[in-house]
Amino acid sequence: MRQGAGALGVSLLALGWSGASHAGLSCPDIEQFLMDKAKGVVCQSLQDLRATSPTATVPLPQPPVTPLNNSITNPDGTALPGGAISSQTDPTVISVAPTPTADPVPGIQVSGWFAEDPTNQARFLLRFPADWNGKLVVAGASGTRSECNGDWAWSNYVLPKGYAYASQNKGVLNLFVVGVSPTQPASDPLSCRLNPSSSVWVHFYDNNADKPITQWTYYMLQTASLAKKAV
Repeated sequence: MRQGAGALGVSLLALGWSGASHAGLSCPDIEQFLMDKAKGVVCQSLQDLRATSPTATVPLPQPPVTPLNNSITNPDGTALPGGAISSQTDPTVISVAPTPTADPVPGIQVSGWFAEDPTNQARFLLRFPADWNGKLVVAGASGTRSECNGDWAWSNYVLPKGYAYASQNKGVLNLFVVGVSPTQPASDPLSCRLNPSSSVWVHFYDNNADKPITQWTYYMLQTASLAKKAV
């Protein structure tokens, strides 16, 4: 199950409450709110919260909504191994293309790391459309994919309808490459082939003792709570 990073489906939870508004919401507000809850926070006010294909012929005049593969660093700024956060690849695992919608969706995008996680692996993603309908959709990534897994299939679908969107990586990074070999490298008895016919051996972070699968539910709930309190 852990080798099939795209094997688990995406689960969605819609939360609604009345009388809510974030007309005055700004990045300084959110950063202040997250000060003791998160680290490595990146908050952006964007012209369009919709994720596009990395091969799009007309790039938006803004940073990519979905970060480039291996471009996200640790909270202290140090680099992560290749494959730890394959953010641009992850949306393609559950969707053949971005959900088509007619108009841009301006708003705020926030990402970061949960401060409480001693392993520095638990990440979250929040998107707040300017024209908010007062409801929130929370998505769970498939397998050990990143918080960007649902950018095409789910985020692009709900944001134009006015929903706020939240996602996470269920508290665990994806994988790192151990080596290339016809047999399992002796240096890592927990390594496995990238696929049954591959000679590339990888190590899934989820196989580590400090990352039990029981954390998956916890961080989905934590992200839902974080997003609801933020809005």
